Amino acid sequence: MNITKAIEFATIKHQYQTRKGTSIPYIVHPFETALLLAQNGYSEEVVISALLHDTIEDTPTTKEDIEAEFGSRVAELVLFNTEEKKDSWEVRKQHTIDTLFIETDLEKIVLVLADKIANLRTMIQGAQTNPQQLWSFFKRPFESQKWYYTKILHALQRFNEIALYVEYQRLVTIVFGEVF
Repeated sequence: MNITKAIEFATIKHQYQTRKGTSIPYIVHPFETALLLAQNGYSEEVVISALLHDTIEDTPTTKEDIEAEFGSRVAELVLFNTEEKKDSWEVRKQHTIDTLFIETDLEKIVLVLADKIANLRTMIQGAQTNPQQLWSFFKRPFESQKWYYTKILHALQRFNEIALYVEYQRLVTIVFGEVF
């Protein structure tokens, strides 16, 4: 495995993309997601998966591309975190929630948590910068976003002793208010 190779791969794949409603290069999001996992002591495969977690969903990259470059486990982790874009927002989000209620693979769970933590941090920054426009950048309004992030919190409550879950819960509360 090679984190540098994954950084280069992800940077090239996301090179023309920016974060919703900003001029921030999209690659910042996978970097932040990977950094969260590295700081929490997760394996190189998990960190690499974080760097690549949006490549299948948001670029022409395939599972086979990931597998050829980084191995089957990384491809499996990336694919777990990939939504089927042909489905509606509601169907995609409900599928994620349903899957998280039954998934037991901790590496898959922490990848999802790190991704969502990075998203919530971006929401908090956006609210501080431009609170009136924040929710207009998303495909669904505040209430729908609250439903989604809260349902993930409930689906993963059995992991409440993991540091990333604790951080996720803290950020959900900041962004959406008390949820329990």
